[in-house]
Amino acid sequence: MLRSRDIFALICILMLSRMAWNDGTDFISATVNLAFFFPRDRVMVLSPMDLDGDGTKEALAMAKAVPNKESFFLQIMDLKPMHTTFRKTYLEPFRPKVIFTSQEINDENAHPIYLTTGQLLIKKNRHSVGKDGTTKQEKISIPSDVEINDRNRHFFCGIDWHDASEKCGTPCPNGQANECPNDERCFADTSCDALGDSRKTQEEIEIQFELTPGGGMPSIVSLWSNGLVILHVLTNDKSDSKSKNLELREMWRYRIFPKEKADDLEDILWEEINILFLDAYSSIEANTEHGMIVVSGSYYPDGDMDSDRSAFAVALDAYKGKPVWESHSGAGLDTDEKPLPLPLAKRGQTSFARRRSTIAGLIQGSQSTASASALPNCMSLLKKAVKKEVFPYSYRGPNDAGLAAIHLNQKKQSNDNGKHHSSKTHEEHPTSSTHRTNNKKWHHRFHKRKKHHHNNNGPIQGKPNALVTQTRGGLQIRSLKNGKALCHLALLEQNLYSDLNNDGTLDQVQVALHSKTQQPSDKFIWNLVGRLNQEHQELKENGADKKTLLESKPQLCHALALSGIPAKEEMFSAPVCGTVSERAGANLVASLDAVSPLVVESLGSRRRNTQDIIVALNNGMVHRLHGSTGKRLWAVPGNHHANFPTWEEGSNHKALLTRIQSNQVALPIRPLLLAGENSLAILSARTGSVLASAVFPQISEMTPILADVSGDGSTDVIISTKDGVWGYQIVVNRGSPTTLRILVGILLFSLMLATIRNRYDRRDKRSTDE
Repeated sequence: MLRSRDIFALICILMLSRMAWNDGTDFISATVNLAFFFPRDRVMVLSPMDLDGDGTKEALAMAKAVPNKESFFLQIMDLKPMHTTFRKTYLEPFRPKVIFTSQEINDENAHPIYLTTGQLLIKKNRHSVGKDGTTKQEKISIPSDVEINDRNRHFFCGIDWHDASEKCGTPCPNGQANECPNDERCFADTSCDALGDSRKTQEEIEIQFELTPGGGMPSIVSLWSNGLVILHVLTNDKSDSKSKNLELREMWRYRIFPKEKADDLEDILWEEINILFLDAYSSIEANTEHGMIVVSGSYYPDGDMDSDRSAFAVALDAYKGKPVWESHSGAGLDTDEKPLPLPLAKRGQTSFARRRSTIAGLIQGSQSTASASALPNCMSLLKKAVKKEVFPYSYRGPNDAGLAAIHLNQKKQSNDNGKHHSSKTHEEHPTSSTHRTNNKKWHHRFHKRKKHHHNNNGPIQGKPNALVTQTRGGLQIRSLKNGKALCHLALLEQNLYSDLNNDGTLDQVQVALHSKTQQPSDKFIWNLVGRLNQEHQELKENGADKKTLLESKPQLCHALALSGIPAKEEMFSAPVCGTVSERAGANLVASLDAVSPLVVESLGSRRRNTQDIIVALNNGMVHRLHGSTGKRLWAVPGNHHANFPTWEEGSNHKALLTRIQSNQVALPIRPLLLAGENSLAILSARTGSVLASAVFPQISEMTPILADVSGDGSTDVIISTKDGVWGYQIVVNRGSPTTLRILVGILLFSLMLATIRNRYDRRDKRSTDE
């Protein structure tokens, strides 16, 4: 018979075993180390950079002012010491070395205002080796009997059908394998067009520059205050490769505004600037062989924010610097940038009517602008595709403006249509570990790319064919091919939009604070205030104790979730300032402020495909709320932790709440990153506990830059202060320690032996044993 102590020991062993042999979700650890520092001496803008095209950013590109001159130059600093293979030799933060510097840039006293990096990939044409040993370009022979409507014009050679459709290299109009190279076969009904290829020039671009192993040139795109776009590449001439080092040289310039108009823009005030660098594969839909650069932004021509605002979007050929398409919207014009009113349900906007819409005509149109009144609403036109591609959405200021290239497929929806975001200087957009790996490898296999068959359960990825612009007025979707505006969705500022409960309807979340001015037309806010006052009055009349009355004080500090666009009903409202004990010592008088909430995947198999909400305030309170009911899952009272991230009211553009991307941890349990003006903290997504933190040497002056510059698969953070630039390496580990598993195994084995001995050996049994 087992004793009580044996039963208790058995329960303890089972609990320890569950902790030691879990799937790694209960043991997430993180460390934050200051990896590098350098003085911020005349540094204007900066961006992480990939030098060798392998997908890892091991350098930092920046624009600096020349002392005592009205000119600037670009520099590239080496961050390779942060990588795992080199990091062991450094026992303290290092100062990056400058490895490349460009020539001085001076254009009408303009200064750089935005900078991003990418790879200018050179797509090589097929070659054959002649009898004399010389390399010749393969000529595509098209039989004269191949008519425009003949399906044989779509017969192309490849290893498989997908390879033939991707490569479009050698046509085989007779359907015979002997028309193809030795290692390829002939496939019918590909997406290639033999006649279309025959109309193209067969002259290969003379490759006179040194390329990376992936077949490209590391590039820096900079936008200047006078509307000038400049592309610099890291390369040298092939003829001088043995005697000349690599250099950062200017490739081309393009002026967004005409020369005669530039004189009128001396006082221009810029905002919502984004540059999207698309490589050769991602820009196939736009017929740019070596990549495309899209620049978007808005500005006030006279520098007055109370005046009318103008906006533009320009697509440039990355190799030639020539415009592919342009879209400009002037002040006071009825253009495609003008916010649209939210549509009401009217007859004629049914699903049947939407299926008969003129999307095909819009996509193939030659014009790059359209009247706002003619643009359909994105949620009615491309409901499923838009929801999967562009949400969650939140806009709290110009820093949240975004530009992304997406794939819209209305026939068959994808579970994960790879979204190509802009290289915003403050955010690395999340992707799955598998997708990240594929993106790294394709640069090296650009000339041998294969598209494998997908099973029915796997994701179907497609090339980007549309652009999504995220601005103050909401979302707008354009055709990537010609810049034609397809649809617009007007959304409110200070709100987070996402389908929280996976019911097919977009929901919106806002953080309502008593320190902020509320719109009288917002009936849901005023209904919430009325309920708070009524509940407090009822408790007071029923004689509630002093602590209960203090807890129920009618103070507006809630996360309010509404369903529908426009909002039709309230889903929930949840207090986010914490209890009296949790917010003890925090100042809630007038400094209360919030950062953009974060949507995360729900934990547990029962809540699959639903989402939760993370809300962070500058008083140190962080909440995780159930996405459907608003129930508090956990809360972190930041004032109980030393140097917890905070920021001043109105300075939330310097703060950031996001996820740490890590290849070691599954997506639902990846840690949270909260950065303020004074420090950053890594929080557990499951429990909210503080895993690691770091205090900034100085107050941060801008939103942190996120990028994996250490090459370990985890997001790293770069902070800019008044006097310096500081780089923090974040390391995330999962799973319980091996020592714990060994100890638990020994304890479990010992308990089994003791149980057997006590059960069958009764020689030393005491009278007190039961």
